[in-house]
Amino acid sequence: MAIRSVFTRTDGRLEGGAKERAENVLRVLEKRGIPVDAAVRERVTGCTGLDALGRWLDRAFIVGRAEELFDPDQDASGAP
Repeated sequence: MAIRSVFTRTDGRLEGGAKERAENVLRVLEKRGIPVDAAVRERVTGCTGLDALGRWLDRAFIVGRAEELFDPDQDASGAP
């Protein structure tokens, strides 16, 4: 029983971290004046992978369009 509650709390922390990171991705795009359509917003907010969200956050600073967040050839330097 105790093990289960530890996993639940850990999962909650991870989900909270993912939610915060997703909000940051969207906020950077918003502050840069990059339009975010419903499909992009849903993909970002629905993601629970901290690594993916971290990549998207880095890319949010350099992309010209929100859809470019998901381009696997785009790195944080902006070089393909």
